[in-house]
Amino acid sequence: HELPQLLYKLTASHTIAQSKLLLLLLAYLPREETEGRTALYYIMNAVTAGDRLTLPTPEELVKQGLGLEQATDLLNLTASCWCQLPVERPTMAEVASRLGGIVKAVREERRAGAAAGSRQGSAASVR
Repeated sequence: HELPQLLYKLTASHTIAQSKLLLLLLAYLPREETEGRTALYYIMNAVTAGDRLTLPTPEELVKQGLGLEQATDLLNLTASCWCQLPVERPTMAEVASRLGGIVKAVREERRAGAAAGSRQGSAASVR
């Protein structure tokens, strides 16, 4: 359930600039070399060649606790951030706005679910 918790807590003010994200990535990459090259070399070559990680399906994210619409929106946002041409990628402001919309939808869905659950609990206790 880590993904919904992360989305629930995420706000636009938590958006990390791309340069800071790269520094964070560099801090955690293994320092060992393979054939004289670091992991960063292989990652950069793969990304430059157009390779990307395989994204989960929306259904897999639903199993993690997201609604289908939010899961699809999150995956679409991720895929748009991975566009090969930088001009096709969303700006950080657009990413923050879209993430904010996803977070808002997740919160509303959770509130609606909690309200429905409390109404069912009240109805059961009246019987």
